[in-house]
Amino acid sequence: MSEIYDFELKAGATYPPLQIQLVNENNSAVDLTGVKGIKFFLRSTIGQAMITSAATATCTNSVLGYLQYTWKKADTSGLDNTIVEATFRATLSNNSIMKVPENGYLKGYIGDALS
Repeated sequence: MSEIYDFELKAGATYPPLQIQLVNENNSAVDLTGVKGIKFFLRSTIGQAMITSAATATCTNSVLGYLQYTWKKADTSGLDNTIVEATFRATLSNNSIMKVPENGYLKGYIGDALS
């Protein structure tokens, strides 16, 4: 039985970007209008080593609650066959902090780079 991941990339890949939609407990979009900033964090599940810390992410549609992180080559280089955990941190218009996902992490897999 194979694992289920929120995202998968090949080592060294920078596309596609990681995009998620924030929804509330009623499965309705969270309105992020006026969000002040979004940061992205990525770590290996082996030893909890931080790979990407507080990198700038974007809100691609504030009304529908879409967040996006565009990968940099250094984010995935040398991580062949590695399970990773990711989270977004959004600073809202009232200066409160929202961590996404609220509980746990997005689970990802960085596969072999064939070239």
